[in-house]
Amino acid sequence: MISSETFKVNYGDFYKFTISASIIVFTVCIISSSFLIINSPHQISQIKILFNFIASIYIILGAISLVCIYWAVKKWKQKQEKEDKILELDLKLKELEIDVKHVDLMEKKKESYKIFEKQIEKQKRRIEEVSGALILDDEIFDEAFGKK
Repeated sequence: MISSETFKVNYGDFYKFTISASIIVFTVCIISSSFLIINSPHQISQIKILFNFIASIYIILGAISLVCIYWAVKKWKQKQEKEDKILELDLKLKELEIDVKHVDLMEKKKESYKIFEKQIEKQKRRIEEVSGALILDDEIFDEAFGKK
């Protein structure tokens, strides 16, 4: 089965092609119509009418090609603006993801710091208990041997 991504159309290339083809058609039409009008035979009126008719068709095709150029440029610009907006939003999303990771890291550091503070407090209490016991032992020793 063929996925839809296989035949994904890149409209930017289509619009570029339309612009290029329209410029070529416009140029050919203007040159051809000018040539036909300038070089139309003056004696035979039926051939002159035919030449003028063909020149008119070239002028109409030239006008249509100008419309195609305008349309393709407009669509191409809209597509590019959408892509730029998508890129901008994608960048903002990545920045937010980085900020969230940073905040998570800071939260983990705060939790580690709190655990570390609790351990320090426990050690301080143990030191106080031990030093209190040593002071008590010193007092008992002093009382027992009469020093003071």
